[in-house]
Amino acid sequence: MWTGGMAPGAGMGWLWPLLWLVIVVGVGYVLYSFLRDSDDERPDAAIEELRAAYARGELSDEEFERRLERLRREN
Repeated sequence: MWTGGMAPGAGMGWLWPLLWLVIVVGVGYVLYSFLRDSDDERPDAAIEELRAAYARGELSDEEFERRLERLRREN
């Protein structure tokens, strides 16, 4: 017998608390990663609007560059 004569599961009482700990830490890590990544990857709304105006032809190259530089300095 691989259990050494003990009843099945009798020395495994530490397994369930360890499993719950792994689950809780895993869920916490996933939530932290999701929240951190969503903040880092979210584009700045003002810069996106500036790019859209430039794409529509409402701004010259010089005006776009000037405004973009100003927005980047403010952030």
